Amino acid sequence: NGCCWLNHTDTVASKKFIEIVRANSCIKAWFSGHFHLSHDYQDSITFPGGNNRGSCVFAQVGCMTKRSSRDGKRQSRIVRGNADGFEVCTVDHLNGGAVRLDATITYSDECEIDPTAENIEESAQCSTMVFAHKHEFADEGKWFKAYVPQEGDGCYVLNPDGTINDLAALEDLSNPETVCWWHMKDGAVLGVHNGMVIEYDPTTLAPLGMVVSRDELENRKVAVIDDQWGGSALVLYNDDSNDVTVVQPNEDGSY
Repeated sequence: NGCCWLNHTDTVASKKFIEIVRANSCIKAWFSGHFHLSHDYQDSITFPGGNNRGSCVFAQVGCMTKRSSRDGKRQSRIVRGNADGFEVCTVDHLNGGAVRLDATITYSDECEIDPTAENIEESAQCSTMVFAHKHEFADEGKWFKAYVPQEGDGCYVLNPDGTINDLAALEDLSNPETVCWWHMKDGAVLGVHNGMVIEYDPTTLAPLGMVVSRDELENRKVAVIDDQWGGSALVLYNDDSNDVTVVQPNEDGSY
């Protein structure tokens, strides 16, 4: 969930926040309303554990007013603290202010220590125990879930030099069921999910934003080629025409 200015600044400044979170296990939660979306998405809350997110819970915050909401729902968050930790709840303003319990976070005195680390003290991260509560919306199967790459998930394209369609044995990358991801030479992480090319944060593999839309990807192939300057370029092309598009990164190196 690298949103707002955190993924719209230069490569150094945009990493400062997550680095602070990783270095300070006392930071337990971060809330952002940048997306103007409700909480009825499976990834509206992401929990610590894996993907280098420290001990922090990241929660999306909806909008109270109709004019600000992008999905028509009006929701806000309530955090209820207790002796053991805190609860994250949703207030549904379209349902008379009904409160829904989304997650229970409990502090733990135990710490996970990496025995292979050179500095054992620095490697210790105090745990945050979490429990995500199910509710009726989840049972209806209406969740939208963004794919998050994982090492060993079988979707990684090793040495992406050439046409991604061929390297990943995937004919149509605009197919919503198609999933693959790869590293560019500059360290950027790109992938295909839900018929779009998505950029992911290199350190957490969290989705940052869309690079190529489904309409732009339809009937086209994706290739990664050497740019002759020590890097790689992302190219879209069509076998049946001379239509070729080079996707240029931004000045900060992001896509």
